[in-house]
Amino acid sequence: FARGCGRFGADQALMALLLICLLSANAVSAAPAAAVTLNSTRQLATLSFLGPGDTAVESIEEIIKGVIMIYAPIPMGAVGETALLMKSTLAVTVGISRYQVLVSVTSDNGDVSLSGTNVVPWQSFHYSFSMLPARGSASSCIAQIEASLSGIPQAPLLTSFMDMMMREAATAHISTTEGDQWGALMPNPSIVQETVIRSSRFASTAYVPYSTTQATNDAFTSQPYDYVPPQTCSTAGSPCRCAELYGCEWIDSYDASSRCQVGSQGVSCERCPTQSTCTASQCGQIASACGCAASSLQCRWIEGSSLCVERGSSGRTSCSSCAAQGHCTPPEISALIPVSGTELRLPAHLTLRVEFNTAVTIAARGEIAFKCNNQALPFTVPWSHVSVTPDGKGIYVSIEVLLDADFTELRTCSLVLGAGCVADGTGVPFLGLDPGLYQFKLGDVREPAVV
Repeated sequence: FARGCGRFGADQALMALLLICLLSANAVSAAPAAAVTLNSTRQLATLSFLGPGDTAVESIEEIIKGVIMIYAPIPMGAVGETALLMKSTLAVTVGISRYQVLVSVTSDNGDVSLSGTNVVPWQSFHYSFSMLPARGSASSCIAQIEASLSGIPQAPLLTSFMDMMMREAATAHISTTEGDQWGALMPNPSIVQETVIRSSRFASTAYVPYSTTQATNDAFTSQPYDYVPPQTCSTAGSPCRCAELYGCEWIDSYDASSRCQVGSQGVSCERCPTQSTCTASQCGQIASACGCAASSLQCRWIEGSSLCVERGSSGRTSCSSCAAQGHCTPPEISALIPVSGTELRLPAHLTLRVEFNTAVTIAARGEIAFKCNNQALPFTVPWSHVSVTPDGKGIYVSIEVLLDADFTELRTCSLVLGAGCVADGTGVPFLGLDPGLYQFKLGDVREPAVV
């Protein structure tokens, strides 16, 4: 009944089976009522898949209808916002416009359990969706969604959904620290023919699948009409995809954890030669500081106005705009305290200390995070948990976000410092610390309970 869509824990699997049975029972018992509604004088609302500026056309099309059940601790006040994020997640998964997906959400309030000290109840949320796929692609789209739900808890669809929640202000407060306990299940969806209102451009839209499990440099060279990917750097799996997103930069790492992250350094032409920056015929076509500085057109970046112009006799791009230039000397780490590999002891190690070779200030660009084993997503450190040391040549990074994770077993975590998180006195940004270069261990952080 449920096809290849991931695994729940033992309790969650039982919960899922009960949910499916309830859904089936409700469907059977509701059949006579549905017949009465259809035979009455009331007309069911026609599904509309129109985007801004679209010309409306009414036609009979194949529609995918299904339900994705997510088991998670989502506060009821934010459930509506998560429906919008599920809409975007499904659109990205199958490579169509977000306007071709309709989503509504309900919760099963009867399924409530508490995890540790978490006061937000764990419940099952049912995201009912109707999808207008490109003609002839309905079966392929279903297969794509099913594939993206394999490998719970690190299934691509689930991790993308959680990542979007972390990036949106309205849902950033939702805890994903127990992401390895989240569950996702999709009972077999159906393909129906139905009269819909859709864009006049839909008939010529080709099916272009997007793989959430394997991205390539040219994965996004051809996109369905008005497709708008989510503006989240961490969802980009390739340098060229990263270059498509505003405010992102590509970081190459020695340990195969190369990634796209928030930042101003952009993507080099060596990593993605098809960028307009790399093929530009004049400086004004280049949109990033480092791309401008590296261009063979002899350009320079004007920091205040964010423009790339001909260099002339006015000098070159400043190091504060692009610290990756060969003549720049960005801040470098001189020490990390405690030393890498330490098992943290509380309360002695509530903060980590990062020392630099020069005085620094917190620039709050990029991000600071902890990446721990057995966790699908990193733990982003709020800027309020970062402070400058008394001598001004270092920063303290609080591990408070990890204490909230309620670990009950020993974990190995890396400190990740995004490019631009700090800068020197002239504004030249630090180029970042990759995952795996500084690690520590953290054991049981759960407070004892009175029994």
